[in-house]
Amino acid sequence: MSTRLGLAHALLAALSYALMSWLVHWNPRDFPVGQMTFVRGIITVLGALPFCWRQLGLYRLPGASSLWARAFLGAVGLFLYYYTLQGTVSGNANFLFWGAAPLFVSALSWAFLRERLNGREATGIALVLLANVLLYIPTRTSMPLWVWCTGLAGSFVSSLAYLTLGSVTKRYSGALIVCGFGAMSILFSALWPGGRWLSPSAAGWTYLIAAGVLGLASQYFTTM
Repeated sequence: MSTRLGLAHALLAALSYALMSWLVHWNPRDFPVGQMTFVRGIITVLGALPFCWRQLGLYRLPGASSLWARAFLGAVGLFLYYYTLQGTVSGNANFLFWGAAPLFVSALSWAFLRERLNGREATGIALVLLANVLLYIPTRTSMPLWVWCTGLAGSFVSSLAYLTLGSVTKRYSGALIVCGFGAMSILFSALWPGGRWLSPSAAGWTYLIAAGVLGLASQYFTTM
């Protein structure tokens, strides 16, 4: 039962992530990355806080470094991913991000946790890489050097975030983890010296909120 539930969460995370990626790349009014991540962060905190507000004190405990690391790395990875999406088509961005991520995670797991891949896991990673290559082939859109660098850097940071996520999910609730990630995203957005924020129309608010809700869903299901 738990395996089926985990598979269901993985599929829902993938679906919501794909829809969010498409929306972020589409970006009809060219909203800056800081503004988009700020709205997403607000929605994430509002969605998670009712389920974890009694647990917020755990962030003040000496052993909460992994919680803070997950929130910080997740926010940095989100910024880099959004910039990659705005610099190229969704297929290319996901090719850079999620094509390299399994390799980074495997290498980091072996280096720091001494975890070795079994045959099934290696086959799964190979299939993920193949899927990302197949996504890239239809467009084969050329990418500037900064997009390559941003995408690969974001993939590496996100891999570190997933390693910390693997440890914190064993000790803290999913809502608390997601709430911290949302709060850190808000902080980054407020401090980030990006482009000037736009005044959204009704359609613009609909777009920003839809992207934020899908981001919350993908983050929640990934954590679960």
